[in-house]
Amino acid sequence: MFNKGDKVSVLDEAIDGVVLSMNGDEVTIETADGFMMTFFVNELLKVPYTSNLMNSIRRVNVSEISKEKEIPKARSFVKEKKSKHEIPAPEFDL
Repeated sequence: MFNKGDKVSVLDEAIDGVVLSMNGDEVTIETADGFMMTFFVNELLKVPYTSNLMNSIRRVNVSEISKEKEIPKARSFVKEKKSKHEIPAPEFDL
């Protein structure tokens, strides 16, 4: 299930590390702080390798982002001029 060099995370704890060795159901990992810890296989999750920055950048569509950031042009409104002879409709309060 796990191979030497796999990145793993411990369930229910904030511990991440790299697999150093396996002995039956026990897996020995080295944490980012340099500590060697042993856990059972059912306590670990394999973390997929997703830290390749260039793959993340290539997935972003730059043209869509530039369209989102573009300031929309203000629409021009033509105000309708009323003639002086035009009488507005009467308003009644009920």
